[in-house]
Amino acid sequence: MKVLQIGDLTCKVGGSADENWQLLDRCKKKHWFFHLTDFPSCYVVLECEKEPSREDKYRCAEVCVENSKQKRSKQVKVDATLCANVVKSDEVGECEYKNEKKVKVIVVREVKASPAGGGEASSEDLPGHPQARPRDPTRGGACSVVGEHMTVRKHASLGCALVSLQDVEERNRLLAISEVLVGCVKVKLQPQVDKATGEEVPNDIFATWGRQVERDTPLPEEDLLRALERLCMVNLAGTEESAAASGPVVESAVVPVFAK
Repeated sequence: MKVLQIGDLTCKVGGSADENWQLLDRCKKKHWFFHLTDFPSCYVVLECEKEPSREDKYRCAEVCVENSKQKRSKQVKVDATLCANVVKSDEVGECEYKNEKKVKVIVVREVKASPAGGGEASSEDLPGHPQARPRDPTRGGACSVVGEHMTVRKHASLGCALVSLQDVEERNRLLAISEVLVGCVKVKLQPQVDKATGEEVPNDIFATWGRQVERDTPLPEEDLLRALERLCMVNLAGTEESAAASGPVVESAVVPVFAK
């Protein structure tokens, strides 16, 4: 766990799922919580007795981005809210908000490559989302559906899913596509990385479309499974045709797009 100074205040950064939960266990209700809006990230907690200044919030948002895989990205959104508004999910290291309307979003435009960070940020107060799905404590942190080629385990609110395939080669073909449209939701496909070792999990894919998209347009896990299963069938058919025509398998460069 990292401990930093933001002005006169102490800022703590979780380095693992367990440390994220430790931060929630130890924080006070008046402390402030920061987490990437659309991607998994470390938890950042600013220990304060009153609402921090805009500058201190910005710096905490930058710290959150700097300690994530999005540190080289631009226009990264970071959630900011009181720790009193954060509750643990059923999955270790994951959380949800009691009231989405109390969450403010800070947009970190760019984190400069310097020890001090020095990123530029702007605040964006999001209005309430009437279509946002309320937290359902009976649902749990994740829902699983099983198909012919894979299992999709979707988180209830984070806008992401773990896709576990039976065949490693099929997993690699899906990763080569990198993006698929399911209905009106654009889903990015990335390698799933083991947090302990930092290595890719051979049969797994991390699918993400973002927390904000999930709030506004929830993507059912069944729809994601159906789209990926159809993509597997297209890949399989193309492989068989190539093998019959020329012997060696030649991968197609076509990127299919699926609608509901």
